[in-house]
Amino acid sequence: MHWSRSAITHMQQDKSLKSENATQTNQEYTRFHLSPNRFSSMEKHRIAEHLHSQQPAAVIGSPIETKPVFWPLNRITIEAINICNYRCPLCRTNLKDWVPRGAIELETVQNIITPLTSGLKVVNLYGTRGEPLLHPRLESIVGYVKSASKAKIRISTNGSLVSKSRARGLLDAGLDQIVFAVDGLTQRSYSAYRRGGNLDRVVENLRRFCELKVKGGYSTRVIFQFIPMAKNEHEVPQVAAFAYALGVDVVKLKYSTSAANSESYRVRDAAYRPDLGSNKEFVCPQGMDNIYIDPNGYCYPCCYMEGYPNLFFGNAKTESIVSIWNDPKIWELRRSFAEQLEFNPFCRTNCYGVARFRKEILKK
Repeated sequence: MHWSRSAITHMQQDKSLKSENATQTNQEYTRFHLSPNRFSSMEKHRIAEHLHSQQPAAVIGSPIETKPVFWPLNRITIEAINICNYRCPLCRTNLKDWVPRGAIELETVQNIITPLTSGLKVVNLYGTRGEPLLHPRLESIVGYVKSASKAKIRISTNGSLVSKSRARGLLDAGLDQIVFAVDGLTQRSYSAYRRGGNLDRVVENLRRFCELKVKGGYSTRVIFQFIPMAKNEHEVPQVAAFAYALGVDVVKLKYSTSAANSESYRVRDAAYRPDLGSNKEFVCPQGMDNIYIDPNGYCYPCCYMEGYPNLFFGNAKTESIVSIWNDPKIWELRRSFAEQLEFNPFCRTNCYGVARFRKEILKK
């Protein structure tokens, strides 16, 4: 059974959990984890002290049994498929590890979405390894999520497989946003990173998608994304004009930490890369209101932990997403972010002190 926020409130009242201070602290914490920069260090410490005194409380699927600490599961990233037709050098698809390669089953997606339909805000059907258009039932998955929830459905693609029929299928299914990752304005600069890709084909697919969207009156948001790197940074001044001429809604520069850490792909112009080591306060949203699920059903707090056998919290094929979301290990991860103490060793090694991705929207 899924309990609404209002039902939870009534249960809390019935159990005489009417502490004005506890309620106020909970409301402040909810704002804190959504907008962490609003609070001073003292305020964060006070909120963390309150959290530390609580026991994990089931938020979705069962009533709250302790004081009102609310952890909503609002966003889900489902890697539809972890296979790609490109071989981009810095991409995680090139990793050789224990993770089986394949496509997620529609039935698994249904098991994930069904208990969460009323609370979901975003469902991403892409991750860090695969090209979602390689999934033969992608349109069916989009259509199911659209019919079963009010969530915004998003994908990111290299654009090579967005044929006319698949474009229509995605538009008809109700896709809310599609990102075309195009990291070059000439075949030479494009193929320097997007190995295995043909720029002319991608541009034609993108142009046709935009035309079909306009003719059909669809509201799908189309984004042109460009990552400045060593072989294409000279093209940045032309990106906006090039992309908007194709009919896209948004043109976005993404400043990549992976590229900045690579001698081969690092840009020379510092304006086009993140400030490495600038993230002094480790405020991470991963696992706070979202979860990452790979095609095999394994659940992780974030895509970076994917592939590490000791870091997944359960499998959505065989377990309830409700029980996975309330696993004690993921509760401890949330507390560490809230308290800014005792971070998971993986988080401290890979992310602490590292700048987050920067993105910039270019005007027409």
